[in-house]
Amino acid sequence: MKKVFTYSLMLVSLIASLMCSSPEDIIPPTSSEDTTITTEERMEVFEACKTKSAELNNLETLEDRITFLGWLATQPAFYSYGFAGEDLYAVFVDGRVVLFVNTPLPEDIGGRTTTGGRSSTRHRSNHSTGRTEDLPKAKKVSLFTGLGALFSDNVGVLKSIFAEADAGYQVEIKQATIENLKAVTGDAVFYINTHGGAGHLDKRNGPISIMALWTTELVTDARDLSYKEELDNSRLCYMFATNDTRAAEFHYAITPFFVEKYMSFGENCLIYLDACNGFKSTIPGNQTFRFNMMEKTINKKGTIAGWTGPTNVYPLTSQFMFDRLLGANSGGSISQENPFQRPFDFAPVYADMRKEGLGIAQNGAELVYWTTLEEEFLLRPTIESVEVDEYTSRLMIKGLFGRDQGHVGVNHVSVAVESWSPFGITCIIPETGDGSVGDVEVISAQGVKSNAVPLTEYIIKLNYSADDNGIKFAGVAELRLRADIHWRRSNIGETPTRPTYEDHSPSSGYMFNVDGSSAVYTVTGRKYDACNINGCHLQFTESPTPKVGRLNYTFNNTPSQFFAMYNWGPEQKSITISIINIIQSKIPWMFEERIQCPNIPETVIPAEGEYNASFGFPTHELESSFTIEIAENYNMRPGSWTKTINRPWSNCSTTGTFKQVLQWDVIRPNHAPTENTSSRMANDDGE
Repeated sequence: MKKVFTYSLMLVSLIASLMCSSPEDIIPPTSSEDTTITTEERMEVFEACKTKSAELNNLETLEDRITFLGWLATQPAFYSYGFAGEDLYAVFVDGRVVLFVNTPLPEDIGGRTTTGGRSSTRHRSNHSTGRTEDLPKAKKVSLFTGLGALFSDNVGVLKSIFAEADAGYQVEIKQATIENLKAVTGDAVFYINTHGGAGHLDKRNGPISIMALWTTELVTDARDLSYKEELDNSRLCYMFATNDTRAAEFHYAITPFFVEKYMSFGENCLIYLDACNGFKSTIPGNQTFRFNMMEKTINKKGTIAGWTGPTNVYPLTSQFMFDRLLGANSGGSISQENPFQRPFDFAPVYADMRKEGLGIAQNGAELVYWTTLEEEFLLRPTIESVEVDEYTSRLMIKGLFGRDQGHVGVNHVSVAVESWSPFGITCIIPETGDGSVGDVEVISAQGVKSNAVPLTEYIIKLNYSADDNGIKFAGVAELRLRADIHWRRSNIGETPTRPTYEDHSPSSGYMFNVDGSSAVYTVTGRKYDACNINGCHLQFTESPTPKVGRLNYTFNNTPSQFFAMYNWGPEQKSITISIINIIQSKIPWMFEERIQCPNIPETVIPAEGEYNASFGFPTHELESSFTIEIAENYNMRPGSWTKTINRPWSNCSTTGTFKQVLQWDVIRPNHAPTENTSSRMANDDGE
């Protein structure tokens, strides 16, 4: 035992010396000039490595790896060997590289940080703090898995998140085979869940730095012959890591030279390396790997995310990131914002991920990213809010949409886009009928759909009546209102609200929908009054011709008209009708005055004219308004309104009355926000 202990101390000192030296200081061991090795000999070495690894607890501890390194020093097939970061490496005499990768298992590191839950720490990447202006120029999403049965099926969960979002991406799960990776081209999203090895190592032509990603392909003598050119040109290396069991096995791994020769990615793409060591800052080879990937994007524009060291916290982290980028609100093991929220761009999603305690492991490894986009990465168009100008039937959409003009749908009807910017879109929509109300969606030029925000419709039915001293003007007025009433977030994770609009009361407000608003009316009854004056009996009557009709909503000042304006209360919790005029003019009218005096024949004075029936305010006699309350489930609550003013009309009285009455039942909206609307209300109580 004493000899073993002494030998271990010697190795520890040796390794410590190697780890503290720069690559230029590493002196390769003495070896023969013979640089050839047959495939059969190489396979024998691999079998010996597997046997020795099994003897050493599958290299799970640092002491095991140090002992294994000492054993590698005894193998004549290797020219050099050492620590590559926390991993081990060995270089065959013919220059081919083997990485012995430390692969933490779930119980080794855990899923979240435990130092205070929400962390305020954020990696400072080389990215702009501005807002997103563009999206990927493709729809293809490739989810690669290189891991075996010992690891969770993260790509399956991610595919379900894309399906839940239903944004229109074409998603494929692929095995991380060499041929599949060679075929990568034009992806909007390239995601790979696999092992990553990186570190400094020494070769005959000098020290180098390397980064490699594990493939699903087991090393065999047949494959070694098939991939001879890739191995001899360092496009592939060997990697020893866990797969189906804790016992590690040898697979092929791709290097930056493989990326450079074979792979390409879409314009403005997202590359997500869910693998250990992809962003290890002390390894130049990592930078080369990422640089080669970025260079192989169509426009050299993209975003790459990866880990700074060994970790196994990535499943929950990547699920959270894609859920928030897509606005999927998929639930499961991902914490959900309640109410649901819309998609956001990469920077706020990244910050929110860190607040959730994700993206950083207990061993200090972090998920970080690098982007060459001028601003930030956006995976999906996102609508914050919409607004209608009823005067022109223009729909204004606020959010993030990308530079290339796509199209807009309202309730699955394509509408005319008048202007498009990355942050705002203006459309002309039908005033009524198909495409005038319903879910608004922005579809990018590539066919990726935004979150849906409902353009809600209210038909406010008002039973109105005006009693002008016995002449009754009554009917039903329908005021059609289109509005975005969903609760929305400007920033990720915040408590959603509905907006407070400027109140233009009492003299002005917002117009109702012109084509969808109208009033029906009836004119009936008569005025009658009688009195005695100076011994004479006077009798007055006014009788308009009974009339039934309809008035269309108009904002022109015409003799007969139906017009109204409204103002929202704070957070759209009420609506106030500040102006309403229902006027039917020029109704044929008969007037009669009878005078009976003693000893004088009865005098009858008839007259014909026109009567103007009206209901409304404000007038010179009446400055008023009425308010309709809105419940949490978006229903307008029932109510009534009454006003009476003095309006004398004959010589008999100065106290005549003009009474106006309104009544309305519960008004239920069409296309109201639902539980599937991003930033919906959490509860749905109310009348």
